[in-house]
Amino acid sequence: MEKLDEALVDLRQNLRDYKKQSAFYDLFLNAAFFVPVLEPPRAKEAGDSNDDGTRAVVPMVIEAEGN
Repeated sequence: MEKLDEALVDLRQNLRDYKKQSAFYDLFLNAAFFVPVLEPPRAKEAGDSNDDGTRAVVPMVIEAEGN
């Protein structure tokens, strides 16, 4: 089990324990999360950006084991 998972299990045992809250949130806020994204097809030519210079992407949402 990962350290973040272990900290969450500890936190759920007593949600009012400030040391356990601190340990969990410290790990959570310092963790790297990767969100796969898809670049949707666009009517504009390839390589074009939005008006503000950014490119449009959407998070990839998939189903796994009925969830």
